[in-house]
Amino acid sequence: MDAEQPRQRKNCQLAFDLRFPQGYSCTLGKVNYRGAAFLDKGVKGYVTASYFFAGNPAQTSLTTKFKGPVQRKSYVISDTFSLKSAVRSACGAHAPLSINTAIQLDAGKTKRRGELTTDSSK
Repeated sequence: MDAEQPRQRKNCQLAFDLRFPQGYSCTLGKVNYRGAAFLDKGVKGYVTASYFFAGNPAQTSLTTKFKGPVQRKSYVISDTFSLKSAVRSACGAHAPLSINTAIQLDAGKTKRRGELTTDSSK
């Protein structure tokens, strides 16, 4: 993160084209993210993931917060959903599942630095 840019945000959107037989639907149970964090003291980091099926107005967003100092630490985030989760497809639908993941760093007005990565999700 550059000192001239105290806030930085990177975004990645995945879409999965899912098809279900008549009488079946899909809901998310758990999504894991793996990555690494390095944050100077006072730097904050956020990993936010939003989940939704196309055509369904219900959406769930979950945020994990990091606060420096963090020294080159690997992390695993597990977003877990209940059976009553709003992230559910319609029965027998052709419903693309979208996962929009954003990583944001905030150093305020300091020249402190940070790095927050997501290496994989499953």
